[in-house]
Amino acid sequence: MYCQDEIGWEGTRVTGQSTPQEAIRAAIELAGHAPSLFNAQPWSWRAGADSAELFMDPTQSFPVTDPQQREMRIGCGAALHHLLVALAAAGWRCEVERSSGREGGFLARVRLTEAGDPDQDALRLVETIPNRHNDRRPFSAESVSQDTLAALQASADGEGVHLQVVTRDEHRIWLSVLTERAAALQGAESGYADELARVTGADDASVGVPADAIPHVVSPRHSDVTLRDFELLEPGSLEIPESADEHPVWCILWTERDAPEDWLRAGEALSRFLLNAAEQALATGVQSQPVEVAMIRAQINEHLLSGLGHAQVLVRIGWPG
Repeated sequence: MYCQDEIGWEGTRVTGQSTPQEAIRAAIELAGHAPSLFNAQPWSWRAGADSAELFMDPTQSFPVTDPQQREMRIGCGAALHHLLVALAAAGWRCEVERSSGREGGFLARVRLTEAGDPDQDALRLVETIPNRHNDRRPFSAESVSQDTLAALQASADGEGVHLQVVTRDEHRIWLSVLTERAAALQGAESGYADELARVTGADDASVGVPADAIPHVVSPRHSDVTLRDFELLEPGSLEIPESADEHPVWCILWTERDAPEDWLRAGEALSRFLLNAAEQALATGVQSQPVEVAMIRAQINEHLLSGLGHAQVLVRIGWPG
């Protein structure tokens, strides 16, 4: 049994006299805040006495939007990283075994090995987990400094995963054109509207995208990159200013390879990036729609990544409006 001081985690607490099993259960609860496609939380956990096993949840799949279950694995990777941050903040050292998820949906096993002092970096990040969210509102016109961007870029890099900040004007033009094309192609697919209906407008904010998280656009939104239209079926209730103008920083999270294992790692890197951005009080919005369409994703790889790798997620960041 390991004794530690209480750590406040917004309703999820690992208290003094906590056992490994109690620490795991608290960390699993925090992992539920991880980002995922449509906030579907496509994972399930099996908790043991000193371990946790992560599985994909087939009931939360979206065959039209995510035919390869790539987005599902990215979301599960983000949940895995959230769990590891929570355990490190509680002072636990862990061994992690990762899998492709090809057999039975098993993705990872985390085993607690020893207790020690809380990791100071994890202590800072864990406090951001309950409050971080996908912000679909326009951001402030205030620019993000190059030093901040460099630090965030470094936080995501590693294990064959990289972050590229879109800085060149021609790349922003390509991104604008390709995201608009992706929205049109996806919107025309049979079954896409049905999948969107499954997750949007719900009163329960814990799963799916509730109406109060969907901006209601009362006039054309002045954004150079198209965002996913969650108002295809009914209007959102999150009002934004008329003619809101924004110039967020766009980033591409990409991997050197493109196997299921890389998608899981991309999700872990996405979590690191988002939590570090939240620790800086930055607003973030995950935009996966362009890379959900295979043809558009291939063009992003060619024109924005120069063929160096495979785009997994787009993220817009900026200061809250």
